[in-house]
Amino acid sequence: RDDAGNKNSVGFFVGTNYGISAPVYEDWLGYPPSVYDMENLSKTTAQQIFKKNYWHKLNAGFINSQAVAETLVDHGINAGTGTAAKIMQRVLNEQFGFNLAIDGAIGPISLKAINSVDASELFYQFNIQRIEDYKTKRNAAGWLDVWINRVKRITKKFGGSLKKKQ
Repeated sequence: RDDAGNKNSVGFFVGTNYGISAPVYEDWLGYPPSVYDMENLSKTTAQQIFKKNYWHKLNAGFINSQAVAETLVDHGINAGTGTAAKIMQRVLNEQFGFNLAIDGAIGPISLKAINSVDASELFYQFNIQRIEDYKTKRNAAGWLDVWINRVKRITKKFGGSLKKKQ
């Protein structure tokens, strides 16, 4: 109940469905969703929202590595696409020697950088930085374990590790 993602713009608690928050669904619908609207959100509509609002916005379809694309989008869903893009750009600069603008947009220059480095190392470094980003959030005390488990799930899905590399 303390997650703002469960409330529409008029302050009613309507919950989430398929990982779609009330504000995101409101933007899609063009009006504040009700509990009924949220409960009846179809899986197909949820997929369309994820594709438009996150996958396409982060240009994930142009990333060669599915693991990198999905973890970037996953962070965009959870922390915002601008935040996800900025973390990716910082990782590319700090860990791979690029000099990208930290502008929060994955455009052609960022995509070229993403696709030119070792995907497994980028996947690892990005996920480590996701966790570091979560630790800085004002509401980290209540959510940090949930957020870290989110990173662990996607890391496990692609057979990666969060253990410090030797």
